[in-house]
Amino acid sequence: MNEAELKAQRNKALANYELKKMLARSGRVSAQEVEEARRIWEALRDYKPTEAARPIVATVPDPPAPKPPDSAVVVPAMAVDEFTRLIEDLTIERHEAHKQMCMRSNRLADYPDDQNVKDLVDEIQEWKRKRNEVAEKITFLRNNGRLPEPMPAQAAERSPEVPESAFLANLPADRYELNKLLVNSLNPKLYRAKQGLKNAKLEIWKAHYQKEVAKCQAAVDLAKSQLSALA
Repeated sequence: MNEAELKAQRNKALANYELKKMLARSGRVSAQEVEEARRIWEALRDYKPTEAARPIVATVPDPPAPKPPDSAVVVPAMAVDEFTRLIEDLTIERHEAHKQMCMRSNRLADYPDDQNVKDLVDEIQEWKRKRNEVAEKITFLRNNGRLPEPMPAQAAERSPEVPESAFLANLPADRYELNKLLVNSLNPKLYRAKQGLKNAKLEIWKAHYQKEVAKCQAAVDLAKSQLSALA
């Protein structure tokens, strides 16, 4: 990607940003879409291409610099087209996480004050965490020209899920109440997770909903098993 191509990318992003602003005045796009277009434009405006992407000028080569130790290796910035694609994909992911968080937050008003909405609040916090994680990736990418290093496997695999024994201990001992829990809570959560997986387009959301389906299915199976035991 040379300077001319980078300039074309910048012009395209700027034109898209100006178009979004114009459409926003007539209410045809949201403020969120305008903000996303602005972020993409600013990321490209501030992006510095790698030396390999700059025009090559014939010159006498300098003596090779000593190779730094492994701990000091600097990861080169990525190509402009890859940078643009990542910025756009991450922006979409952040917008989706924010939308899911807001949808669940709005549902809080539908519940009476005395109803336990811990599950819904947990979902809101989870989507908020995902939104913030993606936002941090975008900031890191814009500042460093690359994505942050992945988390250590052990840290990434930690999960706050409730153990099976604790879940069983918290199930109602009354058959009627247990069936009510299945019908009003566990089955709808499983259905929503399956619908989310069915509609997911990006890999990050497919992975999220696959995990949710597995967790909800396990809860339903345990509750049904307990229900049979109470028969």
